[in-house]
Formats: sequence, structure tokens, C-alpha cells
Amino acid sequence: MGKRSKVRMLQVISIGIIVIASLCTQAYAHYPWINLTDYTPESGEALGMTIGWGHQYPLAGFLKNDALESIYILGPGGKKQAITSPT
Repeated sequence: MGKRSKVRMLQVISIGIIVIASLCTQAYAHYPWINLTDYTPESGEALGMTIGWGHQYPLAGFLKNDALESIYILGPGGKKQAITSPT
């Protein structure tokens, strides 16, 4: 393989990588986590919670209420227990 062929192949590969990279959509790399206001509640006491969002634990930002269709806890046997928001 000659020098010109190597240069041409490098150019084609470089252009291909640039085209593929420019066509990629934005990816979201944030993980949500739940922060409780009280980790030792009494039985029957309501719990306050926030859903943290971002790269910095415990809170880089809040996940907005309208960002989720629903939020629930899975109980024994897979039964859904709805979580209500005061707002």
C-alpha cells in the first residue's frame, strides 16, 4: 500500500467519523435519585421527598413535577402504591 493510499484512507475514515459524530443526537447522562426529608419516620407519618437530578449527589437540581407521568412504589406482589404530591 502506497503513501497516497494511506493518506486517502485516513481522509475517508476521518470524514466518516466527523459525519457520524455530527448526526448523533444529544444523550442524557443524568440519573435521578430520591432524597427523603426524614429517614426515621414514625409509622403512618407522611414522608417528604425530592427527586435529585444531575451529576452531583445529593442535589445538582430538582426534577420537575411535570417531567414524570406518574411515580409509585412497588409493594409486595408487584402492587403499585401511588405517591401524591402536595403541589
